[in-house]
Amino acid sequence: MIIDKILEAAAPYLKGRTVKDLVIGLALIGVELDNGDIGISYTLRGHLPPGCSIFSFAQDIIGKDAMEVAKLAKHGTDDVQRSVGVAVLIAASCGQDLADITTFKSTFGVEVLPTDTVGMIGFIPSAAKMFSEKTENLIIFDEAVSGFREKMKTVSEFEKEMKDVSEFGKKVKDVSEFEKRMKDVSGFKEEMKTVSEFEKKVNAVSGFKEEMKAVSECEKEMKDIRSMNEQAELLPKCDIVILTGTTVINETIDNILKICSNAKAIIMIGPSTPMFPEAFKNTNIKVLAGSWWGNDDKEDLFKLISIAGGIMQINKFMIKKAVPVE
Repeated sequence: MIIDKILEAAAPYLKGRTVKDLVIGLALIGVELDNGDIGISYTLRGHLPPGCSIFSFAQDIIGKDAMEVAKLAKHGTDDVQRSVGVAVLIAASCGQDLADITTFKSTFGVEVLPTDTVGMIGFIPSAAKMFSEKTENLIIFDEAVSGFREKMKTVSEFEKEMKDVSEFGKKVKDVSEFEKRMKDVSGFKEEMKTVSEFEKKVNAVSGFKEEMKAVSECEKEMKDIRSMNEQAELLPKCDIVILTGTTVINETIDNILKICSNAKAIIMIGPSTPMFPEAFKNTNIKVLAGSWWGNDDKEDLFKLISIAGGIMQINKFMIKKAVPVE
């Protein structure tokens, strides 16, 4: 497994190290080692278990042996635990002397022909734009966006059903007045048997609309988001594949590499990329394009992460890296 090779490559840089600080945000996770090195990884929220006290493991992380925490990247029982482990691995990678590809700003040093089909697993707008300028054959897979789209299939009918809810709600000053009005609205009463159910639907509409705004903005930049179910069919046809470091967190990396065995080049990108080229030898991953972070910015970084900041909010602190796998 790739994660075993990453842990093996990271071991010398984690020896004797402990975790000095940890922050788990809604969008990102940040780790600081006792030598000041920082690692940041993505918080995958889609499959987390419910409950308010399910991440108690995090209270024991600070002060713990860094190698033991890094092993969560393999043995963690959910995406948060594995992401904490990956953040430790990224912090450890800062101990290496990694020379960047001199041409990495141009498709990360990989030549892209107009006839090439490029597959992207995990939508990153800037990377999608970069590759779409080289070829029209760009296929994007993104689990979160696909989930949104499944939801949006029902939104149109849902909104027709609820189109008068907003206006109606403004006229209703309190529950008592609402109930009086409901006496004359048999259709509403039949569908919404209680005020509580009505309010749930109002809240649902509001939530849907907020999600739809985000998706609408996102779709302006996305030409073709495909269903995750099409990966097995379409990825073997791709000449170049871009995948994010989150494939390590969600444990899909090994299967994806198997599916993409025909690709002439695979590029792993994004802040969650474990920057250990040695671990990816004998695969067709040719470039690791991740991020390092300076300790001078640690206070600002961790503060932003703690208040649900994402990459857009911390981008100004990013030290972009793109190294070859040789």
